Amino acid sequence: PHGVQAERIVDIAATSVHALQERFGAYPHRTLRVVEIPASWGFGALAANGALFLTESRGMLSDARDGDVDLLLRRIGHEVGHQWWGHTIDPLPLEGSLVLVESLAKYSEQLLLEGKQGAEGVSRMMAYDEDRYLKGRANVIGLEPTLAAARDESWMYYGKGAMAFHALRYSLGINAIIPALRMLVATEGGPRGAPH
Repeated sequence: PHGVQAERIVDIAATSVHALQERFGAYPHRTLRVVEIPASWGFGALAANGALFLTESRGMLSDARDGDVDLLLRRIGHEVGHQWWGHTIDPLPLEGSLVLVESLAKYSEQLLLEGKQGAEGVSRMMAYDEDRYLKGRANVIGLEPTLAAARDESWMYYGKGAMAFHALRYSLGINAIIPALRMLVATEGGPRGAPH
């Protein structure tokens, strides 16, 4: 199974780089390395500059089933998204900064999943993100923080952030969102020419 999954992982990573580069600007590195790590490391995936680390249980051993949301595409697409959101745009660790890192990586997932599985796949993914948000929200005493004030509440920047960008896309339109994000990358990340 490793051989089949390795080929699929490389294909998903390359497709993700290409698709996100078209939307957000040039890929900011010369290469992208995908590194398999043991499941015992205690996290699912992690992005670094020009690299993503994927546990064997969430990568090589994941099972793609017809009709399901493509979890491998989501995981890899999310980490590839971090090459722009978290490594090109790298905000200070202040309130709301994880919206620029995690919520926009979740939005990248939506774009990639829609390209492969259409609106139905995105709808299933959004149901998961809504559930994640509502479960986290159920434990809040008092007022829920805004996305701009979120710090350590993963249910906010993953769940609510994903829903917010999904809603923005449909209220403002992708032709408003993508150019704004592209401009943000160009402004914050500096001029982007050929990858270096």
